[in-house]
Amino acid sequence: MMPDLDVFARYLREEANALEAAIQEAFPAPREYEPAPELESTPFFEHLGKVLQQDPSLAPEGSGVFVFRVGGATPKRWVINLNQSPGIVAEDNTDTHDKDLGDATFAIRDDHLMKVLRGELGMQIAFMQGKLKVKGDVGKALKLAPLLQNVPVP
Repeated sequence: MMPDLDVFARYLREEANALEAAIQEAFPAPREYEPAPELESTPFFEHLGKVLQQDPSLAPEGSGVFVFRVGGATPKRWVINLNQSPGIVAEDNTDTHDKDLGDATFAIRDDHLMKVLRGELGMQIAFMQGKLKVKGDVGKALKLAPLLQNVPVP
């Protein structure tokens, strides 16, 4: 004897609906996309660029090119070019993350960088604690510290 096709189809639909409800309950739909928050240090780099344009004497020409890799929710890479006067600060969006072309490259998390900029943490201490990594010409990197610490954090 063959089962009634309509009864069987209704049974499949009901079970599929129950399964779909169970899946939706177990795995709720994702919320609307929320962009990651901006790094706290971004306004500082933008401000530093303006300060260097207004007062080129803060960084003597030929001081070097420095790359900052700032980690956080939305990692960024900033280039500070002090080889020309006035110095230039720009976000680097190129895909050359493995080829830092600066004299020195700094790698630091955003929260640690903000502590350094506010004077709560010295650059040398951050380096010794492993919170700041420096590749390249460490001598030039050390000469950059006073400039960063003398520009007020906006």
